[in-house]
Amino acid sequence: MITSKVEVKKNDILIINTGFHRYAWDQPESDEIRYFVKAPRPRSEIPRVGPGHEAEVDRVDCGSLDHPMNTIIRNWHPGPFVEAEKKLKAKYGKPG
Repeated sequence: MITSKVEVKKNDILIINTGFHRYAWDQPESDEIRYFVKAPRPRSEIPRVGPGHEAEVDRVDCGSLDHPMNTIIRNWHPGPFVEAEKKLKAKYGKPG
């Protein structure tokens, strides 16, 4: 989709604007769980924009590009992860 909108050249930097900056700790709508845990994240193939391109995802307006299950956030706010684990077990019959 990106390459259908703009020309992507080698060493370009992709900045993803999710709108989730409004949930950061310093904003009126601050919501730490939403900002760090529930922010949208790109699929794993996004860091390389497309075949033959060498632009990489470098910046986002949310807590991280990393999935929160792979960060310390999982320890700080275990509730959403317990909830997700229950849903995965119910839907697929096994843990995540």
